[in-house]
This record gives sequence, structure tokens and C-alpha cells, in this order.
Amino acid sequence: MTDEGADWESIGFILASEYRRKIFFHLDEKYSTPTDIALATGFRPGHVSDVLMDLRKKGLVECKNPNIKKGRLYAHTNKGKEIMAMLKKIKNKS
Repeated sequence: MTDEGADWESIGFILASEYRRKIFFHLDEKYSTPTDIALATGFRPGHVSDVLMDLRKKGLVECKNPNIKKGRLYAHTNKGKEIMAMLKKIKNKS
């Protein structure tokens, strides 16, 4: 992804919220449950679920096993992986 082709709207959406940023970065290269994310970030589980829903609506993360109630695993979508690569690039420039 070049700077010209970057999805700056999605990047801004993630960076505008500490919650979204930490949860999105937590999912880098791994699957995780909302409970695991809450434990790793210190955020309330309900808040983690809300943020995951927002990230899903933007097409940045997906639930890998949506038909179960407990133990749902979340990961970046292909779009989310592209955004993650761009965020790492931005982070390395600063």
C-alpha cells in the first residue's frame, strides 16, 4: 500500500481512540477473544465488545467463529492487515 492508496479514513478512525488503537494493535498477527483482549489491555469486557463491533462495521476485524456464544476469536481482515502495515510504517517514521 502506497501513501497515495492509503485508507486515511480508517487510519484516522483507529488513531482517534486509544481503545480502538490498543485493541487493533493487540490483534496484530494473532487471533484473540474479547476476554483475552480485555485482560491484555485493562479495558472492561463490554467496552472491548463495543469497540470490536465498531471495527467489524468498518471491515477491519472479523469474528472467525461467529456461530458460538463464548470463545469468539477475532482477527484482522485483509483490509485490517493493510491498515496495520500502514500504521506500523507511520509509527516507524515518528
